Amino acid sequence: MKTTTIEVVLESFIKILEAEQIDLESITFNLQANGGKVPVPFSKLIDLAKKDLEQIQTESTRLDFLLENRIRVEKWNTNPSSEFYFVMNEDGESIAKAKDGRDAIDEAMATFEDESE
Repeated sequence: MKTTTIEVVLESFIKILEAEQIDLESITFNLQANGGKVPVPFSKLIDLAKKDLEQIQTESTRLDFLLENRIRVEKWNTNPSSEFYFVMNEDGESIAKAKDGRDAIDEAMATFEDESE
């Protein structure tokens, strides 16, 4: 999933508001939180949206990596109080290991980058 279009639309919307000399800090939205409504500045929502888009793109990159390289991630309980995520190649060999699945995939991606150089 590519987020470029959403980023362009968001940035365009911000530029339009700024061109109209609308202060983004002056716009607030009342959002539901903890049983009541909380005023949230538009600028904060924009920052959160940008972080979410970045996260979506990162997750998409990880998924593409797994699919393109035909590898999988397995969660193993190595003992009752410890679990690890292993990235396995198509031969069933572990190529990366971490306590978090995302970290394990990032480690595998780095390994593949090192091998290709």
